[in-house]
Amino acid sequence: MRARGVALFVFVVFTSTLSTTVQSAKQVFFYNDVTGESRWDDPDGLTTYSDDEGKEFWVDPNTGESTYEPRTKWSSHDSEDTGVKYFYNEETKESTWDRPEELAWRRIEQDDDDNDSL
Repeated sequence: MRARGVALFVFVVFTSTLSTTVQSAKQVFFYNDVTGESRWDDPDGLTTYSDDEGKEFWVDPNTGESTYEPRTKWSSHDSEDTGVKYFYNEETKESTWDRPEELAWRRIEQDDDDNDSL
């Protein structure tokens, strides 16, 4: 009876270790589509994420809290005429069809094997 308990314990420890190893096989880095810059740390929480409906939100890298309020003066909107996304700066009142550098960061997951590509 004791041998079965030991075998079960070893199996649980092994599968737990294996699960942790598989989960840690992914690395996350951040890439800016405008500048071409890549980095390992989140650039001041400027990385945009999209919910299931395609609406952009931001995640504070320090607290993990998310918000739909832009972390920059830029915000994205859909044109009523064409439905195409444009960007508006609340501070300068500038609008543009091109994604601003501040909003161009995206999070990318890659396998540990691919680290040489950075």
